[in-house]
Amino acid sequence: MAKAIAKEMSAECEFVQFHPSFDYTDFVEGLRPIQESSGEVGFERRDGVFKEFCKSAAKNFEDSRKSGQELTDEKSFEEKYNELIDKIESGEINEFQLKTGGKTMEVVKVSDFNNIVLKTPDTSSNRTYTVSFARIAKLAKVFPDAKSLNEVSNIYYAVRDAIKGCNTSAYWAVLNEVYKQGEINVKESLLEVKEKPYVFIIDEINRGEISKIFGELFFSIDPGYRGVAGRVKTQYQNLIEEGDAFKDGFYVPENVYIIGTMNDIDRSVESMDFAMRRRFAWAEVSAEDSMQMLKGIANESEVKIRMRNLNNAILKVRGLGKAYQIGAAYFKKIVDYAGDFQKLWDFHLEGLLFEYLRGNMNAEEQMQELKRAYDNNALSDETANSNQG
Repeated sequence: MAKAIAKEMSAECEFVQFHPSFDYTDFVEGLRPIQESSGEVGFERRDGVFKEFCKSAAKNFEDSRKSGQELTDEKSFEEKYNELIDKIESGEINEFQLKTGGKTMEVVKVSDFNNIVLKTPDTSSNRTYTVSFARIAKLAKVFPDAKSLNEVSNIYYAVRDAIKGCNTSAYWAVLNEVYKQGEINVKESLLEVKEKPYVFIIDEINRGEISKIFGELFFSIDPGYRGVAGRVKTQYQNLIEEGDAFKDGFYVPENVYIIGTMNDIDRSVESMDFAMRRRFAWAEVSAEDSMQMLKGIANESEVKIRMRNLNNAILKVRGLGKAYQIGAAYFKKIVDYAGDFQKLWDFHLEGLLFEYLRGNMNAEEQMQELKRAYDNNALSDETANSNQG
């Protein structure tokens, strides 16, 4: 049903299942082992599945507010920048010319985010300077061509006014080199991007340790704090690289929707805490609601009768109730047994019902009553009445 909702919304969809070992590093971000070039094992910060999903949603949300011409210009600039990156990685370019004094800055590397790391040559200092694509693209909007860039009289103030604190000489030098790349014409203006919903489905949401998985995101997922208004500093904020969409703090974009599914009688976990509950709207999916899953299967009529008879009998067992009724997903397995209802009972239903009745003084008698109800392939009076209702 969650997937059907996402499809109806024409949404981008991601699916994850919580379990007791799932934690903050899987969901938001964390340190992951990597093999260094020296052969040693190190660690680096990596985004979790939800943070990656939110980055895609944030880009769509921002792009949907831009004109086709803006998107075309951005694409053209990105392709020029990537051409420069290719030349760095091929060894064709290993330094950048600064504006004054004939000085240069050496290329150290290109980072994972396509940022360019530079250093001042012939110095004892190991200090490096990162030129991020995101910030240089922002600078390019203030100085859209080589002419306007070269007319800058005071780099320090001009660049800082545009993109705040940075090594202004390094940013000027890289942007100047970008403009030297061959003219790239995007063949067709990009169509305007439409905002679309992004649906993140969490199956078995109550099987994970919610407070540990979400961490500070409890604040951000609140509907009243979506978007940049709900920006929060994550646990590894100091390790986030320049150019990352969430460099200044993480937030859940306004076009992101979270759907959680759970079995509320699952005894393997604690109840979901109220801090999480109040952030969601709740909808019960009863066994009767799930009946539509059986449409079109072999023996459909008999399967539905047996399901209803068994579920009506479950309601009569003291200590059980509507939440313990068995949904259609179990009964749909009858297809795997070519219509053999005894095998369905033996391999799927009996064990579940045994767990329901465990500890009851008259559990054996109750199980026999449930089996009689299941074996009844004719409409009982109660089932008939429920059908009329």
